[in-house]
Amino acid sequence: MVVVKHIKELILALLYLLLLTPLIGRAQAEHDPFHGYVNVRYRYEFQHNFNFKHYGKNPLKGERSDGFLLQRVQAGGRWAFAPNIHVALGVQDARVFESNYDSDLFYSKRFDHKHNAYEDQFELYETYLEVSDETAELWTFKGGRQTILYGDCRIFGSGSWGNSGGYQWDAIKLSLKHRKHFIDFIWGGVVIHEPEQFSLRHRHKEYGAGFYSHLQVS
Repeated sequence: MVVVKHIKELILALLYLLLLTPLIGRAQAEHDPFHGYVNVRYRYEFQHNFNFKHYGKNPLKGERSDGFLLQRVQAGGRWAFAPNIHVALGVQDARVFESNYDSDLFYSKRFDHKHNAYEDQFELYETYLEVSDETAELWTFKGGRQTILYGDCRIFGSGSWGNSGGYQWDAIKLSLKHRKHFIDFIWGGVVIHEPEQFSLRHRHKEYGAGFYSHLQVS
């Protein structure tokens, strides 16, 4: 039964790729205002004397040794309804197979939900509205599910190495620009990766506000 389940998941991932890739290629070849993407990633991990939450020869939770397969599928697109108006819609499906680390161990009393680093099934990814001035040289507004990256991921980072994505934001961002100078104002919440619940049905992990600026001196 386990082998059959794994085969079904692999077939599903391949169908994503086969169905969406021709559409993406044709849209880009014809200079269509639609641009799409499909990312499929598999990674095998083996952990010995540690797991996601504990280190040592006898972890307080989870098995001493654990090997498992991680699967992540991301697919979506971005539509330009006008030169300065863009809408994006994306989905992500992250799963783990053969892990001895029980999903219930990811439950957090602080958030009153599981926040799973390995698994988050059929979730929104990169879904937003972006509006700018006519030339996109003065200001840009972006609101919705988005990845926020600054300073080579040292200031803000997506945590994309983690299977479920780490830090994914439901946020609004206003960017003011002048030549190579810019300042971004941000407010939003970090998505909780609850494997079996759609993220719009529960609250976020944390909320935050801030700004990031860049001044080109040469």
